[in-house]
Amino acid sequence: MKSKVLFSILATSIVLLCSCASSQESPSPSGMDDITESSLPASSEVTSSLHTTALLYKDLSANEILSATVEIPPRGFQYVLSDNEVEELVAILQTVDTGNRAGSDTEYEGENIRFALAMANGAVETIIAHSPAIFIENGITLIPYISDVSYVLSEFGKSVAEDAYQQFLRKIVGMAYASPNSITYVTTDRVVAIQLDENQSLPCRWKPDISDDSLTELIHDEIDRSGATSNMPGAGGEVHVFYFETLRAGECTIVMNYVYLEDDDEIIQTESYTIFIED
Repeated sequence: MKSKVLFSILATSIVLLCSCASSQESPSPSGMDDITESSLPASSEVTSSLHTTALLYKDLSANEILSATVEIPPRGFQYVLSDNEVEELVAILQTVDTGNRAGSDTEYEGENIRFALAMANGAVETIIAHSPAIFIENGITLIPYISDVSYVLSEFGKSVAEDAYQQFLRKIVGMAYASPNSITYVTTDRVVAIQLDENQSLPCRWKPDISDDSLTELIHDEIDRSGATSNMPGAGGEVHVFYFETLRAGECTIVMNYVYLEDDDEIIQTESYTIFIED
């Protein structure tokens, strides 16, 4: 009697298993039958087993940018892009892929070309091209992404700023160096340089205040580390150099204010320079 019951239970189980197996559909050999157009990711974020494409700036418009500057080495020279150059920059940024973050072992070539975009919404976008990556600021730090566009962006930045940089170099040939609490005599279309010690590790900076900006204007400033005790910022021996171009005849005063950045630019120290400009 027991053997008949066991045989009956076993037969029932086999029937149930066969029924379940036959009710399942065989998968397509390609594995693509279940993928529909609506299930595919958007073109701006297409995922594969190796890489994710993310076009961060694909919808960026030149109208969203109030102004854009590019900074090129070796002097940190800054150039303001024209409207047409901003449109060229936007066209390049629209193709930047931020889906492949650079690793710590990435080897970089060439120079850092830094772009700063003042946006209409009040934000400032910082983008650095350093082949083979593009660094994009996320509000806290700069994150590197491997991108074929890095070289294109770098060459674009250098090409648009090169003419202005060469003009600047020609202007500073034979420039005058101003001394505090004294008069510097120069002619128009000359450059006057003011040099002041400035430790970059401290929250203090020199800022110029020109009595008459129709007579002279600041055209460039840079940190000279040639006398620094080491390559690390704040090591000592750093000098902030300001370059002023004389525009027309007259007399003006340039007051350099050493301000504390963390206390609403409280003035800690001042140095005064008198510039007498002749035709």
